[in-house]
Amino acid sequence: MNRDLAVEALCVTYGGIVAVDSLSLEVRSGQLVGLIGPNGAGKTTTVDAVCGFTAHTGVVRLGDRNLSRAPAHLRARAGIARTWQSVELFEDLTVRQHCAVAAHQGSFTDLLLDAVAPRRKGAVAGSEAALETMGLIDVADERPGELPHGTQKLVGVARALASSPAVLMLDEPAAGLDSQESMEFGRRLRSVVDSGPGALLIDHDTQLVMDVCDHVYVVDFGSVIASGPPEQVRNDPVVVEAYLGVGAHRLVDDTGRSDTGHSEAAPTSGGAS
Repeated sequence: MNRDLAVEALCVTYGGIVAVDSLSLEVRSGQLVGLIGPNGAGKTTTVDAVCGFTAHTGVVRLGDRNLSRAPAHLRARAGIARTWQSVELFEDLTVRQHCAVAAHQGSFTDLLLDAVAPRRKGAVAGSEAALETMGLIDVADERPGELPHGTQKLVGVARALASSPAVLMLDEPAAGLDSQESMEFGRRLRSVVDSGPGALLIDHDTQLVMDVCDHVYVVDFGSVIASGPPEQVRNDPVVVEAYLGVGAHRLVDDTGRSDTGHSEAAPTSGGAS
């Protein structure tokens, strides 16, 4: 079954401001795709539009299904799962309960039952597999407020993964992780994608993106300015100038990490983040 994500001529406007301008991209099953660009380039707005959380024109297709007019919950049910920059976890649920809720797509009553007392074998198996994949078994019975911010971000990824999506949309999932944790996260994410689903990764750790992704899109002012394999994008002079600033001839500093890291030190451009 074709479960590839195809986005064609996506546009998002807020009044007279064009946040995403005729953007097209593709995420195939088993493919890890990076989406990078300066602050305000339109990366998060693109994810919001693809997932149905903001109005847009253009086409969003998952496999043979045109989801362009579908609301967010139907896009999620079709197989598009996402994480959030601001984590968006429920403080009164444990890590395991977050994943159990996501693992079972049923009625509202079913979701409440799974959150309070998981009992459906499929839901339990899916949630436990997501916890193990993201290395969260040891904190599965803790609540988000008891965890560091970086670990909370991983909980968001595990929750999205528990729904067995066709495509994962990951918005800065490595924010709050140190260099070693970021590398481990990249390894885990790569193993997830190699097992079947596609994933779109937004992160300001450009070295992480370049290390783990198969294909990278670079956006600025809401439009794609470059795309291709990581090594090609890394050395594209247009990308260097737009994203890293004139004179930045490489993406990696002496420590082996991204010049931009998580500090979002890249120059600000127009549009939405």
